[in-house]
Amino acid sequence: MENHPAESSHAGDERVALRPVTPEDETFLFEVYKSTRRAERALVSHWDDAYWDSFMQMQFNAQRHDYRTRCPESEHSIVLFEGRPAGRIWVDRNERGVHLLDITVLPEFQNRGIGTTLLRRLSEECDREGKPLTDYVDKGNERAMRLYERLGFRVKEEIPTHFKMERPPRA
Repeated sequence: MENHPAESSHAGDERVALRPVTPEDETFLFEVYKSTRRAERALVSHWDDAYWDSFMQMQFNAQRHDYRTRCPESEHSIVLFEGRPAGRIWVDRNERGVHLLDITVLPEFQNRGIGTTLLRRLSEECDREGKPLTDYVDKGNERAMRLYERLGFRVKEEIPTHFKMERPPRA
């Protein structure tokens, strides 16, 4: 873990740490994924819980397969807050820059500065290496857009459902 770039920085809250994902994290990661889809659950309230969970498992597996296929060298970590699992972060580092594939903090841990801390750590890493930091943000996620803009990200590209955000490195 000593080489974990997002953890080695001094940016932000020391209560926030990362550790690599292990096979024992499977159930937790599935719950983290499902937490991002709560609004959609209301749209299909006629589905029973077993059917919903089956659908979510299929979506979860598809997302993981996509990330692993497109970014085989990416780093998938559990986000810890005060030693407790609070979310996940998935980062792809390459010669062009650092791309945040996913960052999810469970609802009960939100509004504690965890996301800000992680983004600042990644930003510091990118500044040291002279590389941009990018992420795709859902167009409907105004809170995330405000956070990204506050941290120096700008819209680089627009696709139908998302904005590609980029934070250029600072000298």
